[in-house]
Amino acid sequence: MRRPDWWAPLGALVLVTVWWHWRVAGPIAHDSLIPFLNYDLYAYYYPTVRFGFDELRHGHFPLWNPYQLAGLPFFATHQHGLLYPFNALHFFLEPGLAFKWTAIVHYTMALIFAGYLGRVLGLSSGGILVTAVTYAFSGYLQSHLYVRTWLVGAVWLPLAWALTIRMFREQSPLRPALWLATVFACQYLGGYPLYNMLTGYSVALLAVWEVAAMARGGRWRPATNASAALAAALVIAGALSAVQLLPMMEMTALSPRRLGSLSAAAADPFPLQGLGQFRSLFFPLFTPTAAGSLYLGATMLPFSALALFHPRLRSRSIFFLTLALSAGVLALGQLTPAYRWYQMLPTSNWFRFPAEFIWLATGALACTAGIGAEALMARRPAGRWPALAAAAAALILVAIIIRFHPPSPPLDWIGRRTATVLLALSIPALMLASTARPLAWAGAIGALWLDLALGFANYALIPDVAPEHFGAPASVIDFLRAQPDLPRSHFHMPAPGAPLPKVGMRHHLYAITDHESLIPSRYAEYLAWAERAAPPQPVALPQGRLILDAQRKQMRLLDLLGVRHIVTRTNTPFTAAEAARYRPVFADGEFTVHENPAALPRAFVVGHSEVTDPKAMLGRLSSRSFEPLTSALVETEAAAVTGGQSRAAEITEYAPEYVAIRVGGDSRGLLVLTDQFYPGWEASVDGRPAAIYRADYVFRGVPVPAGEHTVEFRFVPRSFWLGLAVSGTTLLVLLAVAIWQWRPGASPQSGG
Repeated sequence: MRRPDWWAPLGALVLVTVWWHWRVAGPIAHDSLIPFLNYDLYAYYYPTVRFGFDELRHGHFPLWNPYQLAGLPFFATHQHGLLYPFNALHFFLEPGLAFKWTAIVHYTMALIFAGYLGRVLGLSSGGILVTAVTYAFSGYLQSHLYVRTWLVGAVWLPLAWALTIRMFREQSPLRPALWLATVFACQYLGGYPLYNMLTGYSVALLAVWEVAAMARGGRWRPATNASAALAAALVIAGALSAVQLLPMMEMTALSPRRLGSLSAAAADPFPLQGLGQFRSLFFPLFTPTAAGSLYLGATMLPFSALALFHPRLRSRSIFFLTLALSAGVLALGQLTPAYRWYQMLPTSNWFRFPAEFIWLATGALACTAGIGAEALMARRPAGRWPALAAAAAALILVAIIIRFHPPSPPLDWIGRRTATVLLALSIPALMLASTARPLAWAGAIGALWLDLALGFANYALIPDVAPEHFGAPASVIDFLRAQPDLPRSHFHMPAPGAPLPKVGMRHHLYAITDHESLIPSRYAEYLAWAERAAPPQPVALPQGRLILDAQRKQMRLLDLLGVRHIVTRTNTPFTAAEAARYRPVFADGEFTVHENPAALPRAFVVGHSEVTDPKAMLGRLSSRSFEPLTSALVETEAAAVTGGQSRAAEITEYAPEYVAIRVGGDSRGLLVLTDQFYPGWEASVDGRPAAIYRADYVFRGVPVPAGEHTVEFRFVPRSFWLGLAVSGTTLLVLLAVAIWQWRPGASPQSGG
């Protein structure tokens, strides 16, 4: 196959993809409400990515985030994408534009990667383009336009399959294995890890299929070499990702959502989601759904069935159809017995949403659609192309008229489905008419693209509202930032809405809540006790919402956190009992700021600390008889202090990864810093290393002797530096291998 046979039309489709998302899909505006499908964009992805890249632009690599949850290891949370190469646009563009163009780049990548898979399968230019358009404009990919990490994870699947096939086809599997390792690493660094796991499942199954085929031909040695190369690729991918993987694994192990902790019910929180997606498999829904759209084009399912009649690719068609069917069944979650079998796999309870298996079905059906289209074109009749082309053109024209001028509600759904049927009929007609007629073939691809683009169910939910619209008023932010002594604030919002949970990180305020999936279990339990005097369940983390009752004794836990200000909506004021304790100190229209006079300072020295069972600590800390300024609860004798003098401490410098505190006094004591205790923090007293102990369940405690001293805290996470060493060494070795492999005079590889 000559490269221009498929590069030229694929290049034209790239331009169409860019134009569509830039000029048509993107600018569709939405009202001031945040719909369910875009909540994470505004509440999580936008503030997280903006914070991370803003810090990088200012010359600071953000390992620690002091602005949420009494401090959190920002880099370990992973979904910021700081190390993902294709996020580089965030360095140069304002955030809204960077999100838009990053999405455009990834839809273009999906188109190219799917086209490359078609080429590796040996398809003609027609089959390549059908595969590329069907995957890149599938309902699944389009519905994840601004679910950033999910879109990034999804686009790499066709390339992973193509490289796996190459490993088992070529004489030397080294080059495709190295590329596959790079693909897995990029998919992890930029995407949601669930997609790595699902890609790994499918690649392993594809490898087994290839090994079986080679074994039938007696080619055991090449099969063994390719299998070893695949295993090596996975190890190399892990090593390349170690700089991000090791901190995330450390964080996950400390979180309620640690790997293997999800029950069957927790892993499938929306058991009807997969079933909802299947409703849109053949006909688009045209209405927003939480499940998104699975629509692949009404013609593509019949084309997938035709793939079984391809004379050369029947075996691979059987594999992809079997994969699509299996993934579709698993996507139904608890609705089928197959999900219980899936739960027997060691990795089945790592992530939620089995409905995302539908993504594998989307990729597999896109492949078989391209194969089936090629099988159809091989049987096209001669001499009838004018009539077929004219009929198809008429169908497309009528479909466009109906689609853009549908009947009035409630009959508009009839017009939309009629347009879908007409477009579906036009595609095979144009393909059958395309014998030596490039215009007819271009029309077939255009009709397929139009069908998919117009059938995308969720395009009307693409946001075009500035995230700042959902923040607190500038006057409230300015008031809170002007307060001395680093006080913490809590935005008490019983219902989701403005300001969004990451307001602390967005405006450099010290907030006690967040919208974050991975948070340390101890802190989740601390907030849960403050809210309802009970530990949280893994699926009920305090993701940005903490509902308070000011009359409960557990509110003392907020005093210990140093929460001086509570922000509420003016139209939902505190009760009389609450208002008596938390007096309003500032108001600006929609919001009122209340002051907590019992808030403790962020750092202080206690003269007494006692060893206490952690299970009893939260009850003790919330008791009215406990005095946190004079006594602390610790978990080891090494942190116990008796007979000392409680006293104040002065924070002289406070930065994300560095804190300096000046203490004094005539007796020994325990310095308590009410920031989260977390691995990687190191302390020194007057420059000499000192141990950090867990104090009051979640905070940091450092024993200090009598006299004037300076205590310093530095965040030096071993998981990050070890991962950086592993990733850096692996990258250098791969570069050396690449230079050796691609040197002038190196022997060329066989195969595609």
